[in-house]
This record gives sequence, C-alpha cells and structure tokens, in this order.
Amino acid sequence: MWTVLGAIAAILPLVGGFYFLRKIVKAIKAPVTDFSFGRKDIKATGLFIQNKKFTQAETMLSQFNSDDFTQAVDHIAITSTEKQLSNYYELSNGSPLASLLLGAWHLHKAWKFRGHKKAAELKDKQFKGYVEHIKLAGPYLQKATEEAWIAAEAHSRLIRVDMGLGHLDSAEAHFKAAVSSDPEHLWAYLHYAECIQPKWGGSVEQVMHLLNTLPEDYLIRNTIRLKLMNDNFDCDTDFFGLADPGKDWNGFLSGTLTAMDAEITANPPASIQRFVMYGYMYVLSLIAENGLSKKYKKLVGTNYALYPFGYN
Repeated sequence: MWTVLGAIAAILPLVGGFYFLRKIVKAIKAPVTDFSFGRKDIKATGLFIQNKKFTQAETMLSQFNSDDFTQAVDHIAITSTEKQLSNYYELSNGSPLASLLLGAWHLHKAWKFRGHKKAAELKDKQFKGYVEHIKLAGPYLQKATEEAWIAAEAHSRLIRVDMGLGHLDSAEAHFKAAVSSDPEHLWAYLHYAECIQPKWGGSVEQVMHLLNTLPEDYLIRNTIRLKLMNDNFDCDTDFFGLADPGKDWNGFLSGTLTAMDAEITANPPASIQRFVMYGYMYVLSLIAENGLSKKYKKLVGTNYALYPFGYN
C-alpha cells in the first residue's frame, strides 16, 4: 500500500502536480473501513443498534459532543444494514434519532451510487439508485430536525440532500439553521463549502464570502480553507483572490500549509474531526513538496475521513 504511495509521490514532479491531485486522493485508501477511528465507544453505539439494544445506544449517543456524534452517526449508518436501522425506526415509532440514522443511511447509499461522477455521466441504474435514495433521505432527516439535540446534525446532512437535488436556497437555509443550533458544527461548514461552489450551481463570490466569515475556531477555519484549496484544483476559478493564480499558487499553497502546520503543532486539536484536517494536509503536502507529507501520513494513520478520501 505505502510502497505504491511512495512511488506516486516520487513521480509527482514529472507528471505536472496539480492536475493529478484528485487522482491521488482517490488512490489513497485505508486498509480497513472503520469510521469509528478506533474509538471503542463509537464502535459500541453501532453494535447496540445492530443488536437491538436501542436504549443503550441512545444513552451513549446523547452523551457525545457534537464532533463525536457526527462520527458516530456516520459509523452507524455505514456499518449497519437498512433492515437493522428500519427495525430501530419501527420499534421507536419513528423517533427523531432513528430517523436521523435511517436518513443518514439513505444519504450514504445515494452518494455511493453517484461516486465522483456528474449526474449526466451516471448509467441509468446508478442515476435511479442515486435519486431514489437521496429522495428517501430527505424526509427522515427533516423529521430529525424536530429534536433539539440532534437538529444541527440533521440540518447539516440536509445540505447534502439539497445539493444533490439542486435546491441551493434550501441548502443555505439548512446551513444557517445548523450553525444557529451549533456554531461549531464542522460538517455543516464542509457540506456548505461544497454546495456553494460553481460546479453545484453556486458561485466564486459565495465561496469567498464563506472564507471571509468563517468562525475563529481554528479546526473549522483551517479545514474549510484546506478543503477549498483541494477543490480549487478541479475548476478554472480561484477562490482565494490571488493576483496571478498561475504564478502565485505554488507559493500560496506551500506558505499556507507551513503556517497551518505551525498552528497545529502549537495547539494539536483533540477533536476526532482532526482527521479531516490531517487528511487534507497530507494530500496537499504531497503536491506542495514541503516535507510535511510524512508527518501527516503518520497523523492520519488508518483514519481516512470521508472528506477528502470518500468511501473505501
């Protein structure tokens, strides 16, 4: 695995660097899919749901902080079957938490059908599966917004639903609702930063406005900036207002990563969502060739977050 990655890194200067960043990200895969990131308590929540110990799952989930809860929902949705989550939904009389988990399952299923392709590039079976599951996800997630302690999580995931359906005004409303409920909900910012890009019907101006209004929380601020630096490679526009993007990008990328590394070193984040930031630092440092890739490969370990790596 890592021998292959080493070879990729070695030939980057020969193949033009930036153009191949997304291919590199897709090539880097975790050896084992484990979205609990080694956390026994998060893994336990999935086992409780799967073994119909719903009260224990609810109790544990209610005690998680916002970042841990996001990770637990993804872990449960990705490792559980539709039948297991439907059992919980039915036996709980459609509780908001059960709705959230079942909605998250359908949302993951939808994006697994779609992958990295544009809608027009999907085969009929892929397109039908994508549309079917994304439409199923919406009502369940909407139901979950009725419960205050999970509302931010549900609104965050509804951004992704609306992005996929092209409902950008609704996506913006869900973003505002999510951060109003929880101002430090990282994944609301991640989903919204994706949704407002030109490729989804947004604009450079919207992206730049988001960049200029990010909260002071450095995990959010740095992670969103890294995401948008990564996404910048996929389009012909510049989100960062560089005077001459063609000439200035290398220095901007290297300088930004060096500054972020210094901040991370001085104040290592405790949040489980640090692996999103570490993942972006890793893939971008491969391009910048600034000597940081080994450090962040080690910090990522086997904890490959959905941003930027996707599903394994």
